[in-house]
Formats: sequence, C-alpha cells, structure tokens
Amino acid sequence: MATNQTGYGETIQYTNGSGNDVVSGQPVMQGRFACIPVNDVADGETGPAYLEGIFELPASGTLGSAGMRVYLDTTNGVVTPTAGAFYIAGCTTEAKSATTTDYVGVKLLGSGDVVT
Repeated sequence: MATNQTGYGETIQYTNGSGNDVVSGQPVMQGRFACIPVNDVADGETGPAYLEGIFELPASGTLGSAGMRVYLDTTNGVVTPTAGAFYIAGCTTEAKSATTTDYVGVKLLGSGDVVT
C-alpha cells in the first residue's frame, strides 16, 4: 500500500444523520454514494458501509432484465428504475416483475464502474 493510501475503496465511513437508527443491510446514501452499512448504525453515529458488492435490496416497479440502472429512493428505502431526483445505486443482476418478489439483486456501483 502506498504511504498515502487510506483504503481499497470497498467501504466508506457512513455517518447516520437520518434521525433514525439504520440497520445492517439497509441501503443508504453517504453524499452521492449508495452504500450498505456493515453493522447497525444509531442516529448520529458512524460505522463502515460497503460501496461495492451485490446485495438483495427492496425494490419497486418493474425491472425487466439484468443490467438495468436502479436509483435509491431513500424516502421509501427502495431501489427504483425511475431516476427522478434520486442518485444511481447500481445495476440489477436479475429481472423483477411488478407482481413478484419485493427484492432484486443489485450490483452497487464501485470504483471504476461506468454506466451509460
């Protein structure tokens, strides 16, 4: 590791300022990073969160194929195919119809990932 390298980019320190406790696995935003806390993080506290990886996340709407861009709706705690005012979270790893499971596999955008 270079003398000025502070990490490998797989995690970030997430500071919970949501007004509520956040549970491990709950998708959250740290700035423009969609991330997944490793552990529960109480309101006002800080803890590590994954920036990379594939996670089963709550979803809304139809996600017709793998590789679709999804955005994190932090108000409802779900990923959605609708960009709106939401930041991109990653891409789906599977399809999900509106009538099936409420979860979908999502590959978080990691360092070096480009989605056009």
